[in-house]
Amino acid sequence: MPRLSVIRPKGKPNPYTSPKLNLLKAARFDRTVSDFENRVLAALTDHMNNHTGQTWPVADETIALEVGSKWKRSVTRARIGLRDKGYITWHRTRTSNVYGFNFAKAKTVLAMLTALKKNNSRGDSRRTPEVTLVSPIPVISSVKEESTKVEALSRERRLRVVNGGAA
Repeated sequence: MPRLSVIRPKGKPNPYTSPKLNLLKAARFDRTVSDFENRVLAALTDHMNNHTGQTWPVADETIALEVGSKWKRSVTRARIGLRDKGYITWHRTRTSNVYGFNFAKAKTVLAMLTALKKNNSRGDSRRTPEVTLVSPIPVISSVKEESTKVEALSRERRLRVVNGGAA
């Protein structure tokens, strides 16, 4: 059976480059990046020039149209959030912005993810990993400890009812 190969025209870069996909993957696994910020980042990477790593001038209205938002202000907030988290930079032109991407941030996040996967794949899955991503989600205590406290309180209340309220 003959082997099929993909034929690409010479001189045209692949629109889905590895750095672009790594940036999107890193943002997707970063718990501090919201879903809307992920959509805005994906829309920005669609406008990325693969040779320079920057976008051509893109207006916030265009990005809002592409992500399905009616409000330009929500795109501006998401853009500021992505800048504060270290994924993008931009400079203003007369009518729009030119964006740059921080591919080094993506490399560090993906390196932490591979370390977590490697650590979890070795042996016991209940073991806590040495490398953890910073997450704003608080750790909740185990259910068993809480359930024994609830059972003890409910047992004590039932005894009070049966004994007529006496302790």
